[in-house]
Amino acid sequence: MKKPIAPKKKIHIMQVIFTLDFGGAERLAASISKNLSEDGFETSVCGLFGKEGPLAEAIRRQGNAYFYLNAGEKSRLQLFKDFRRLLKEQSVDIIQAHGVYVLMHSFFPAKFSGTKIVYTEHAKYSINKYRKLKFAAKLLPNFVEKVVCVSEDLKDFFIRELDVSENSIEVIYNGVDLEIFRENNRSTHLKGISNNASIIGNVARLSGPKDHFNLLVAFSKALKKNPNVMLVLVGDGELRPEIERTIDELQLFDKVILLGKRDDIPELLTGFDIFVLSSKREGFPISILEAMACSKPVIATNVGGVPEILTDGINGFVVPPENPDRLAEAILHLLKDKNLSEHMAKNGLETVKQYFSKEIMMMRYRNLFAALG
Repeated sequence: MKKPIAPKKKIHIMQVIFTLDFGGAERLAASISKNLSEDGFETSVCGLFGKEGPLAEAIRRQGNAYFYLNAGEKSRLQLFKDFRRLLKEQSVDIIQAHGVYVLMHSFFPAKFSGTKIVYTEHAKYSINKYRKLKFAAKLLPNFVEKVVCVSEDLKDFFIRELDVSENSIEVIYNGVDLEIFRENNRSTHLKGISNNASIIGNVARLSGPKDHFNLLVAFSKALKKNPNVMLVLVGDGELRPEIERTIDELQLFDKVILLGKRDDIPELLTGFDIFVLSSKREGFPISILEAMACSKPVIATNVGGVPEILTDGINGFVVPPENPDRLAEAILHLLKDKNLSEHMAKNGLETVKQYFSKEIMMMRYRNLFAALG
């Protein structure tokens, strides 16, 4: 592995995210900011929309600066002026804009303040769905310093569907901090909940793309053949009322636990026996990597960058999306075959160590930013 390129001067890199809230891209941005600051860069995080969200406290604890612009209550012109002023006052050299919608609001303030732009994309669904976003994703990458895609699947999409030059794109996989997820350093937060039942765990926002309904139906089917199992859902979102109704309709109220939004994910993962991600759409899910880093066997649907993480039958099971029968079969298989479950968990941990660690991810980002600075 190449040594990181040392920056010639203290470069200020600002992570620009949608809000100062806990989401996949937002957590990643905070992690990048923290690690870059430890490597001698000056760093900060800016939430475009909303005010001081829950992520702000985590950023404060790690010793980094954060800002919010409350763009939803401003005209585009006022946002342009305020953001440009912030970039100038903070002497920001490079912004890393997470997502095309963020890039649209960041592009002109950065250009008019002489700030370089790295555009990182995490998923393609919104780009495909909204014409305005697709137009921006085709046009704006021609005028930024680098496009970062979090998976080869996403890179192929940018080349084939958006006609973005391959030379302008770099794939940097998301990485996790293995030390945080070391199982032998963690005690379970689920004692007293399971009553010695096996726990199927899921960590995801309660939203349409994550397809919890698929998981609930699959779990209901698996439960009929193995009643000594429980399902724990971690996360919150707009579909919680519908998910609660589905739990009642399937008569799973004593078998499914909704924990809501939590900030103790490593501890919770320790208490899972199997981790399941039942999405019908994904970018490059960090939750899978976190479960694998915690030595948990993983079942996930064949969407987005999942096949770049999991090899079916080797370090996890990959099943078709929106297919509860196949998902139930995979759950029952791992519940029955403990040796296979342990083997997949071991292989999963080795996969994260080899390809998806925080150290590997940060090596790539350090080199990228140092070269641009």
